[in-house]
Amino acid sequence: MDDEYLSKGDASDAAFLFTQAIHDGPPTAALYAERARAFIGTGDLVSAAVDAVRAVELDPTMPRAYLRTARACIGLKRYGDARAAVLAGTVLANQNNAYARETIGRLLLPSFTNAVYSGLCCCLATPCSI
Repeated sequence: MDDEYLSKGDASDAAFLFTQAIHDGPPTAALYAERARAFIGTGDLVSAAVDAVRAVELDPTMPRAYLRTARACIGLKRYGDARAAVLAGTVLANQNNAYARETIGRLLLPSFTNAVYSGLCCCLATPCSI
């Protein structure tokens, strides 16, 4: 449904439609995770982070929620929070199915690793207080 807008690159419309779906209820982790994805697409990283964290609260077993959290936090230069999301998502993915492992490994870790290798953060090597 709203994913069509995201695949067409119309993140603003997707965010609007996910907002309507959340208000029409019941709000689900999937709706918040997808609206976070839409907000990332619009560049509204604060809203993306808020929604991604809400998705984790609603369903702590959803790897996609950790992916969205990490991506938003990287964009906000909150590397300590991104690191925490990466680690939580990786642990979860290792406990879950192959799809979850692939999702975390293919999408989340490269984004975070690129930020680290760009000299922005040392979080993978040591605990971070950023």
